[in-house]
Amino acid sequence: MIQFGIYYNYKTQGIGQYLEAVRGFLDSRPNVTYTVFQNAREFFPCDFLITLGGDGTILNVALQAAQAGIPIIAVNCGTVGFLAEFEKDDIEKAITLALSGDYPVTMRSIVRVETGGEVFFGLNEINLSRIYGESGICMTTIGASIDDNPVDTYRGDGVIVATPTGSTAYSLSAGGSVLPPDIRAFMLTPVCCHALHRTPIVFSEDSVAKFDLSATKTDVALYCDGKLKKVLSRGATVVVRKAAFSAVFIRNKSINFYNKLLIKLNGVYC
Repeated sequence: MIQFGIYYNYKTQGIGQYLEAVRGFLDSRPNVTYTVFQNAREFFPCDFLITLGGDGTILNVALQAAQAGIPIIAVNCGTVGFLAEFEKDDIEKAITLALSGDYPVTMRSIVRVETGGEVFFGLNEINLSRIYGESGICMTTIGASIDDNPVDTYRGDGVIVATPTGSTAYSLSAGGSVLPPDIRAFMLTPVCCHALHRTPIVFSEDSVAKFDLSATKTDVALYCDGKLKKVLSRGATVVVRKAAFSAVFIRNKSINFYNKLLIKLNGVYC
């Protein structure tokens, strides 16, 4: 018996019809069971996880699926859906591919961040950011090193460490380059750095990046995939490396990364 999990964003317009399409197709297949859930905390062991929604929907459950080794069938029912391999008209195709047992996958690296004895993860990126408001009127000052080799001291709004998956997200908006998902590297991207020349740096995912907050004059917020995880005080140290697990996405054979870049990132949405 093959078990599917279906996680969907109930706020997505018209999501009901796509959920029913998935349920109807799974009901028609022999030796298949499934469970539908809305809350990421209700995640349960299954053979495949179907996500219905946009990129935010995927990010809500991708880390849990990655830690459990469960392949994700990401169906875009939102607007851009850059992380999704399948569009809403491909639902039956995606499930049939999974059930065939012969499907290509994309392994997406995850970034691990440790500070103050706590560990957090991000599929897209981790971000060290200045805190705005009365208590955060100053720029951050963040010293960066890779494999204990000093890289630079960044003064500005903060820094991003992006995975190839996240290179098309916040890092791209901050001036970072695009990394294909099969590149085994991370990217260090400064955010609104107060200097004439600040170029993003691509480094091996086998390296360890460290960030020193001893010179900053304000607290610094740590975000993972856009979610606030911790507020760091002056003197904190942040260590970033590749996680021991990766997210597994079942890949759509009929599309390629560069075509997706051309379509999705130029406003010509599917």
